[in-house]
Amino acid sequence: MFRWIHGAWQRQRGDQPAEPPAPSLSPDSAGDGAEPVNPIDLIGQALRRTHDVLDQYEVTVALELADPGEVHLDAGRLLTALIHLIDNAADAMKETMRQRVIMLKCTNSPIDAGLQLRFEVSDSGAGIAPQNLSRLFANGFTTSPDGEGVALRAAADAVSEMGGTLTVSSAGADSGATFTLEVPAIVARPRQ
Repeated sequence: MFRWIHGAWQRQRGDQPAEPPAPSLSPDSAGDGAEPVNPIDLIGQALRRTHDVLDQYEVTVALELADPGEVHLDAGRLLTALIHLIDNAADAMKETMRQRVIMLKCTNSPIDAGLQLRFEVSDSGAGIAPQNLSRLFANGFTTSPDGEGVALRAAADAVSEMGGTLTVSSAGADSGATFTLEVPAIVARPRQ
């Protein structure tokens, strides 16, 4: 397991820095359809794109990743959703006095046409009041004084357009939150 600690990848057990696999997408990749990509590369790219906010709030990112290998999916949409979820998690922790940790998990399970990918983004932030859980993905809804209420809606729309789901759970105030993103993917055939 790798840990993103204030701007650098570190092995969880040891002091030697390590880099995750390089992303297979350019930073300007658009989400106009399915393409072959490794979701782990997308996670690395999302963390690089959110580096400034993670560093600003001194957030530690812990990763538990089950590598599904190369799959076909809309990489641009998935990347957009991951960036919004990581940004949201960091923002939810900016006022907390305890350690700021994002746990990012990626698992997969077989389905008829390929794999069901599951991403979880959990934070140690302020949590979500029960009355706000059902409104969280509504356009314009925010609990942040400087928020615009569009990022979580954009993430939900991107996931929905991929045929997936985005859900949230929280035990309430000061308990953090977990966003669960599930999308289907087709396993890429090995090149011959």
